[in-house]
Parts: sequence; C-alpha cells; structure tokens
Amino acid sequence: MQEEINEALSHDSLCNALEKVIKDINVKRQEDTHVIADFKNFLDLQITNACAAMEEKMFQIYEAEGKQIQTKVQEIYSVLERIQTLEKDLEDFKSAFASFSKNLKES
Repeated sequence: MQEEINEALSHDSLCNALEKVIKDINVKRQEDTHVIADFKNFLDLQITNACAAMEEKMFQIYEAEGKQIQTKVQEIYSVLERIQTLEKDLEDFKSAFASFSKNLKES
C-alpha cells in the first residue's frame, strides 16, 4: 500500500512537473512572439523613417536639378528665338537681294 501511495505521488509529481514545464514553454513562446512583434514594429518604424528621409532628399535633388534644367531650357528658347529672328532676317535679305538683282538686270 505504501508503494502504491509513493507511486501515485511520484506519478502526480511527474504530471505536475510536466505541466509546469509545458506551461513555462508556452509562456516563453508567447514572450518570444511578443519580442518578434516588437522588433518588427521597430523595423517598420525605422524603414518608414529611412524612406521618408530618402524621399525628402530625392525631392530636394529634384528641386535643385529642376532649377538648373529650367535655366538651360530658357537658354535654349532664347537661342531658338535668335535663330528664328536670324532666319527671318536672312529671308528678308534674300528677298531684298533678289529685288536688287532684278532691278540691276532691268536697268
């Protein structure tokens, strides 16, 4: 009978110890899950901040380059206007020269 009591206590003790180990494992797993979730949130925040900083820098570069491009475009338009004026002057000269040449031949 004493043996049966010792076996029952031993069995109950083992079951209780096993349940405690399983419970401890589950608690540790939940803690690990929380640590991973916190780490993911931290990384998300870091990535968001890094992307925002990169985007801001990109827009600053666009703005600086845009001013340079605008200056160059204005220069090109100015040159094109000058070319157009010179082409018109050349056509006017050709017409005047053709008239002059015609008048010389008629005289």
